[in-house]
Amino acid sequence: MSPQLLLWFKVVHIAGFVLWVAGLWAGLWLLKAHLAVDAASRPAMVGVERKVGASMDAGATLAMVAGFVLALGGPINAFKTGGWLHAKLAVVVLGVLSIHGVIRVKMRKVRNGDLSPLPGWLTPVLLAAVAVIIALGAHPMLLRN
Repeated sequence: MSPQLLLWFKVVHIAGFVLWVAGLWAGLWLLKAHLAVDAASRPAMVGVERKVGASMDAGATLAMVAGFVLALGGPINAFKTGGWLHAKLAVVVLGVLSIHGVIRVKMRKVRNGDLSPLPGWLTPVLLAAVAVIIALGAHPMLLRN
C-alpha cells in the first residue's frame, strides 16, 4: 500500500476515534440528562439519543476498519511487531467498546421506559481508556509506519 494511502487511513482512523469518543461522551451526558427531565421532554431526548448512537456507531466503524487496515496493510504487520498494539486493542475492547455497548443498551432501555441511573464507573473508565489509547497510539517509538 502506498505511503500516501496509509496516511489517509491514519486520518480516517483518528477522525473515527474522535467521533466515537465524542459520541460516547455525549451519550453519557444525554442519558444522565434524560433521567433528569420531565416526562413531556423525554420523547425529544430519545430522538437526539438515536442520532448520537448512530454517530457513535459510525465513529467506531471508521476507527476499527481504518485501524485494522493500518495494522495489516503497512510495510510491517503491526500485529507481529510487539505488544503495544495488543495492549492498545485490549484497552479499546475493555475500556471503550464495552462502554459503547453499555450506552447502546441503556439508550434502548431508556427508550422503553427504564429510567434507572447509569453506573458511576463509566465516565472515569472511559477517560482512563482514552488517555491510554492516545498515549499508546501517539508514542513516537511505537509508530512504525
